[in-house]
Amino acid sequence: MAETNEEKRLKKLTKTKGVAVHKGSLRIQFRLPNNNTATRKSIGLAPTMHNIQVASNKLGAIKTDIQNGFYDNNPKVFWRKHFPADVQHIKENKTISDYYEHYIVLREGELGTSMKNKLKSAKTWLITHKLFKLNVAELLPTHIYPSYFKMKI
Repeated sequence: MAETNEEKRLKKLTKTKGVAVHKGSLRIQFRLPNNNTATRKSIGLAPTMHNIQVASNKLGAIKTDIQNGFYDNNPKVFWRKHFPADVQHIKENKTISDYYEHYIVLREGELGTSMKNKLKSAKTWLITHKLFKLNVAELLPTHIYPSYFKMKI
């Protein structure tokens, strides 16, 4: 009898040490130097076959940086590198527009006409909903999906 996709996913998840599902999202677990307890961080990805591999690779990169002393030398940069969107580690007041402009400059040579149009549409949507100048640390799911959360109430 052939395995179902769900069985394959669960088997892969079981074999992948340090990766688990928590509240419907993949979470990785690693140990920091001089810390007796494991650190668990959600990576915000759905538990699919591909995303389990992504989580495993991310965990490998984190463990390599810890072993090479990157965490010991500069913990703030370590957290920023591996979890750039984590609100706990965002210290400066960066807005969505800051990230938008940075992305445009960073990817200027790679963006095709279609993607540029999509980014312009996204910018228009953000401005219309008064999110373009919002501090990233204050961004909530209710800002992005207001009608969804109103229906749930």
